[in-house]
Amino acid sequence: MSTSGSNSYIINSSDGRTIHPSQTTGTRSDKSEKTTTKVTSVTGRTWELSHNAKLKLEGAYGYVQCITDPLTREVYAGKKMKPGVYKELATSSNPISEIQHEIDLLRSLKPHPNVIKLTDLIITKDKKGQDMVILVMPWIGEGSFNKQKQISNDQILGICNGLKHIHDNGFMYLDMKGPNVVFNEQGIPVIVDLGYMIKIGEDPGANFSPQFVSPEQLNNKTASNKSDIFSLGCMLFEKKEGVFPYEIIGANSNGEIKTKEATSPEEAMEMISNFSKTKLSTCLDALYNNNYLTKKEKTFFTLLLHPDPNKRGNIDEVIKALPDNLL
Repeated sequence: MSTSGSNSYIINSSDGRTIHPSQTTGTRSDKSEKTTTKVTSVTGRTWELSHNAKLKLEGAYGYVQCITDPLTREVYAGKKMKPGVYKELATSSNPISEIQHEIDLLRSLKPHPNVIKLTDLIITKDKKGQDMVILVMPWIGEGSFNKQKQISNDQILGICNGLKHIHDNGFMYLDMKGPNVVFNEQGIPVIVDLGYMIKIGEDPGANFSPQFVSPEQLNNKTASNKSDIFSLGCMLFEKKEGVFPYEIIGANSNGEIKTKEATSPEEAMEMISNFSKTKLSTCLDALYNNNYLTKKEKTFFTLLLHPDPNKRGNIDEVIKALPDNLL
């Protein structure tokens, strides 16, 4: 079963290629415009903002581009607000009010190798004179989870450890999906984009990614750390089987897996909303009985994908149950 892909969180060229930091330097065809601009952060640190990279919009509030320390020439990721947010910021008494939540979370969360950290914060003006907010974070540019051809168990454990760190600090991530896990040059996975993260027990609202949202978020308008487990299950399952668990409806007598793939976010949410224990069993039995899953893998995905959050595993149980060579 093939794996479908989706957009990544990192810098990309217009044709979908990953742009390495060394490829973002050069000369524009329009000589009248500078290729970089020097800006000063709220801590007084000077940064060089590149204008050369062609970018993709991604994340809850903005997109990412290269930003360089002019002294060390070390490249960082600068997460900028999406253009649609600038108007609100321009009339706000607090120019970072729209992303204050994410900034506070990045500052409060203790450092962990599998979770993105905030290096600096820049508040400046764009070409139209409107407030522009840039979150400076470490550069992680080796591709996202869904773009990787091979994922080792150590890398899966890294993702789980990052999520465990978030849960152990009293937070729900609420946006676990392939594009939000990016690998650094050492192959270490890092959870990025904390725009939806909130404290456990807080109202999650309607902030979620449709294909990965948990049933309780749709049906009961509630969420817990178990909601992240369901999303993690969808992410791992889709990587392994090429479809989401709620899209598998059984198997033919010749062992061919039958699917009904969602054609829109709305259809995906409807499928998840109606995802029952019976449908989960049908899905996993079809795969297990036709040798697409081992017994341990079937048990593992049952732990992650149970429609009832009270019967779903926590992150420690997930780590303990992880089968060998899952992907």
